[in-house]
Amino acid sequence: YDANALNESGTPVGEAIDGMTKLPHDMPSVISSTARRITRGERTEYQKLAAMQRWFRSTGGFRYSTEPAPGSGMDLLAAFITRDKVGYCEQFAAAMAVMARSLGIPSRVVVGFLRPTGKAPKAGTVEFTSDDLHAWPQFYFSGSGWVTFDPTPGARTGGAPAYTEQALNKQRVRPSRSASPRPKQPARTRTPDVVQHKSATHKHTGGHGAWWLLLIPALALVAGTPRMLRSRQRRRRLGVPQAAGPAGVASGAWAEIRATARDLEMDWEDGRSPRQAFAVLRLRAVNDPDLADDLDWLRRFIERAWYAPAGLVDADDPDDPDDTERIRRIVLRWRSAMRALVTERAARRERWLPRSLFERRAPLLSDPFRDVAVVERDRTRT
Repeated sequence: YDANALNESGTPVGEAIDGMTKLPHDMPSVISSTARRITRGERTEYQKLAAMQRWFRSTGGFRYSTEPAPGSGMDLLAAFITRDKVGYCEQFAAAMAVMARSLGIPSRVVVGFLRPTGKAPKAGTVEFTSDDLHAWPQFYFSGSGWVTFDPTPGARTGGAPAYTEQALNKQRVRPSRSASPRPKQPARTRTPDVVQHKSATHKHTGGHGAWWLLLIPALALVAGTPRMLRSRQRRRRLGVPQAAGPAGVASGAWAEIRATARDLEMDWEDGRSPRQAFAVLRLRAVNDPDLADDLDWLRRFIERAWYAPAGLVDADDPDDPDDTERIRRIVLRWRSAMRALVTERAARRERWLPRSLFERRAPLLSDPFRDVAVVERDRTRT
């Protein structure tokens, strides 16, 4: 990286940084006030980050130690930057990332390894151990992506990344987004003849101007059509009758889960098996053990419906003969839980402009009624 290029980087935008400036509601105000104090006078995001890095590494009186004060959470982080000033790499990385977010700079924390310092077991090899574990923050710059800074003192890390300490060409400084308020635009004035012309036009068309009122319901209908179509599609997929057989019910659930994942901009690969796909879904439900158990049940149902001999699926849960209703509840509950985890932008898009409606559907098991014959044929052939 080049320091001047980072210093002149434009305001970052795009999906890569959605949610990367969010902060906890219980963040102590002293964290943001300290960030503003340290970066006072710095004009760009790069300069502010360089100032924070210098503060942590040299001028702020911090010391690296693997025996910091006990505890966790935002209060401990506030005490770390204001009073204790003793900690290990994760505290330095988290503190700088949170302080940067308080200034509107997208940030994240990365966990990995330093260059190994121990003796290699044999020539030509490198051995990483727990002694080499390290954490550091990264900050997003347009045109460069996620760029590493390292606030942990040099006693642990050695020198900071070279591009974070290069001298800048002060003639080419780009002001930060928050450097100064936007100047007020002068009020526009209209000449009397323009006013008179508009008045005459209004008088001439006044009797026929009500046509635009019809645009309101028309625009509302156009805006709501994707949402209506997606809702109808969801009801059809999750309402497959038991008479369609386990394969039909499973295909409808699979198609709806895939579409929901795509709508919420989650990773989804059509080549995954049900077991692989549900392993990813289950990770998202890690804080809800009941939902995780339901997903495990749904995965078993789909696997047996597609691959097991006929009759085995119904024997899996004799106390709940209406599998369609249970599957519907699981999928809708999972959808609700996932919407609470994604960014606000992704949730709005899922509601009003679901991407699954506008992309080519997966060629395998996308239509529950059409695919029943495919599943039955393949199972018979197997």
